[in-house]
Amino acid sequence: DITAAVLSSRMVSDFSNEHIWSKLLAKASTSETLDPSTLLLIIDTLSLYNRDTKFALVESLIQRPISELFMHARKLWNSLHKAALLEGLSYHSCPLECSGVRDELYHLVEHYWAKMPGIPVTSFTDIHGLVWRVHQLTSYLQLMAESYTMNHCVDQYLEDCRTKTCAIFRMTLIDAPEYRVTIEIDTVDRTLVQVRGRWNRLPYPLEINAIREWSRLNHLELFHSLVRLFNRI
Repeated sequence: DITAAVLSSRMVSDFSNEHIWSKLLAKASTSETLDPSTLLLIIDTLSLYNRDTKFALVESLIQRPISELFMHARKLWNSLHKAALLEGLSYHSCPLECSGVRDELYHLVEHYWAKMPGIPVTSFTDIHGLVWRVHQLTSYLQLMAESYTMNHCVDQYLEDCRTKTCAIFRMTLIDAPEYRVTIEIDTVDRTLVQVRGRWNRLPYPLEINAIREWSRLNHLELFHSLVRLFNRI
């Protein structure tokens, strides 16, 4: 019921926005058609905006009827869900129906960071005439998607990326996406320290040549252990 929904929501621990929750509960108490899942959807939406300090938006939304609040919430979570799907993540349930999916999306959109400076070349042609594209991952959502797609643990580098001690890149051969690796760079020393393919495999010789060329174009060093590894492959 409505009471159980409220007690299980983020509203319970968010005392700093008590006046917003009071207004929402007042609206909920006068609605004869409001169901618990709709109320939770609205609470999660307002909570997300409060966390991102979008207080003016929250104050504006709370003045609207419940039906408009629901439509706004529905649009927000559908857009976040779509963004996750575009990054390669998949869910068994829709965020409109499952609070667990909303919880995950809620945390995925929390972390973003700026790109590493001094990386002008993000697309290049190697000595074989093959075109490669390199993309830096700049959000937790992208780290999660890369980890999901490549079946390795790059999602565990969140704090290093946030503190800008490392940068994570994805390198892909345009015409043959099976040639794809994830690259870790020490941003302080501008040094490549790790390269892994799907299932943590070592890079193929074709990928190694591309990595060397991309590093040269961007004036990046290769960590000594990586040089030894590349020379053995």
